[in-house]
Amino acid sequence: MTQHIEEENVVLRKTHSYMETLKSHLGEELNENIFSALEDQCLQHKETLQMLKSLEEELVILKESFAQCNEERTQLFHDLSNLRQEFCSIVNHSNA
Repeated sequence: MTQHIEEENVVLRKTHSYMETLKSHLGEELNENIFSALEDQCLQHKETLQMLKSLEEELVILKESFAQCNEERTQLFHDLSNLRQEFCSIVNHSNA
């Protein structure tokens, strides 16, 4: 997903560069509102990409936390199993 975000950033930069080139070639013939709207869309797209990158980083952290919780859970079940075995052994030994 990070590669996709980087590719989108490259496209965004190329689009902005193309817009500036087009603007300089056409001069005042085109309505400034069109360029303003396009620049606004580029800015919104950039902000969306930044949010996606931030969410991706959060997802990585959550995955790591989840993996750690699973490891701890597995260890707790292992410890519980050992305690049960010890308890059964003590009960059997005391009944003998």
